[in-house]
Order: sequence, then structure tokens, then C-alpha cells
Amino acid sequence: MGRIRTAVYWADKPSNVMRCSWFYKGTAVPRYVPYTESVAAKLEDMYRNSVTTGEWHRRLILPNNEMVVMHGPTVMVHFLQTSTDTFTSTPSMRQRVVRGCVESEIEDTEPSSIDHLLLLCHGVGSACDMRFRSVEEVVDDFRSTSLQLVQAHYRNSYDSGLVGRVEVLPISWHSSLHSGENGVDTRLAAVTLESIPRLRNFTNDTLLDVLFYTSPVFCQT
Repeated sequence: MGRIRTAVYWADKPSNVMRCSWFYKGTAVPRYVPYTESVAAKLEDMYRNSVTTGEWHRRLILPNNEMVVMHGPTVMVHFLQTSTDTFTSTPSMRQRVVRGCVESEIEDTEPSSIDHLLLLCHGVGSACDMRFRSVEEVVDDFRSTSLQLVQAHYRNSYDSGLVGRVEVLPISWHSSLHSGENGVDTRLAAVTLESIPRLRNFTNDTLLDVLFYTSPVFCQT
């Protein structure tokens, strides 16, 4: 059986399900990020060998030329590569490495019972926040926020299992209207100047959504 996760209620690309045994603290997002299974296998072999022989301070060069150093069974560091292709030991350029499950990073399981269903529909444009995330990406934030509100205002009922959670499902009409079947995007692109393409593409995309949203023909699509 392939370890693939697929969306059920909306269209999305399949994603891989990984077996995670080694993690490092990310830089862009302050959470533990799993290594690939091939790198994790090499780290596990080096760790087991060090435990068996008692020899530490070993190094493993990663495929991206970064490096993991095992100083001891609980002190392992991931060194980032600098612009001069050398490694530095400054705290700002190293990340903590952890073997096994990081329990503090695992979120609490959502209740299985559902009391309410919320259909989240985006407005003009496909981006839903300042990070330009799609509606499919922001529904998790809505689920987390609604669960926190339930826990805060109905704590006793929630702990007793009398109150379920709010399920949030996304509705994305942007991709359906811009699929190319009506040809509007193609005709607009033909008369769009090539200068500042990002701004012009964003403007075209937004203006089309305004027209689609107010059109009696497309507003029910």
C-alpha cells in the first residue's frame, strides 16, 4: 500500500506520508521538521554505532552539504551552510536535532464527534490572508480557533464529551472559473503588457473575480 494522503472534500495534489524518526528545529517555522527517510536511516545507523562503541563527536554530511554532528546521545546539532561554504558554530547557525517522537510538538487530537459544519468560501481572489494562502490552507486555522473557543467557553461540557467540534470545509470557486473553459483568462493575457508581470497578473486575477462574482451567469458556478 502506498503511503499517500489524498483530499476527499476538495481538489488538491496528493502528498506523501512519511515515517518520522529524526527531527530538527526549523528556521522559517519554529517547529520540528522531519528528515527524509533516507537521511533518517543514516542518522539512525550512526547513532546506534556511537551508542554501541561509545565513540561520539561524529559528523554526517547531508545531500545539501549541511552537516549533523552528534556530540552525545542527547546533544546533536544540525549546522547550516554559510554563504562561503564553510560551517560555523555560532548559535544562530545551528539547529537542534532530536531522535524519536517530539511529544511537545504533537497537537491534541480533535474530538471525533461533530456538532456543526461550517462551509468556508473565499472572497475575491484566491488568496485568503497576507501570506497569500488558499482557502484550503487556512481552514486548519479556523478549526483550531473554533476548538479553542469551545474549550474556553464550554469547558465542563467539552471535558464531559457533551459538546462536539466545529468542522470546517473549504469551498473554492476560483479554480473552477479560471480553469480555461470560458477562455477569459487567455483573452485577457493576450492584451496584458509584459512589464511588472506579478502586479499585472494579480490585478487581472482580482478584476476577473470581481466580474465573475457580480455576474448573474457565473455567480452560481
